[in-house]
Amino acid sequence: GDGKGGETNATPYNTYTTAQEKLESPMGKRIDYILYTAGPNMRVSSSECKLPLPRRIPTSLSSKEVSYSDHEGVCATLRIEDVKEQGPDVRNLVRQKSSFCQDRHRCVKSSIELIDKALVAANFDRLFYLGSFFVLLLLFVASFTEYFLTESFIIDSIVFVYRFILTLCSIYSLFMGTIFNRKEKNALLGSKATLQLIISEANFDFDM
Repeated sequence: GDGKGGETNATPYNTYTTAQEKLESPMGKRIDYILYTAGPNMRVSSSECKLPLPRRIPTSLSSKEVSYSDHEGVCATLRIEDVKEQGPDVRNLVRQKSSFCQDRHRCVKSSIELIDKALVAANFDRLFYLGSFFVLLLLFVASFTEYFLTESFIIDSIVFVYRFILTLCSIYSLFMGTIFNRKEKNALLGSKATLQLIISEANFDFDM
């Protein structure tokens, strides 16, 4: 192909794309790949790359217009040709393997860089939610001071609702800053370790 298209994340029309992502990547991010390589006496090339799914979930399945996911599906059309040769071209196979290893290394390295950014964002989210939890906790404790002690039924009702909302927000912030944040970081670290293993195995196979 011509290298254009195939942006699957943070596309400008995706309902999950934030305003910051639109500024950083106006056309979206190309982080999902279809890897391929040709075998002996075969030639493979990409003739087209596109996003096959509709931009919105059908209205019959959702009450509002939303995208399927923050990642679009990606589809590629490959042209496979049979190259007539008397025997395998060893130099061509080595060249193909070298090119494939370089492309895969570049792709995996780019994915690792994105995971590193996601880890930084996860650490920031953890501090934000834990900070929010302590602020909400202080506000909840402050609601028991003498300033909130009245004999008015209306004021007592308002204070009750206020404390109830603070309780829900505090629990949400605590879970987001601890359990869910830890699960997200573990998933990112596991993916990063897998990608690093792919790079090390590719370098080992190429050296052999």
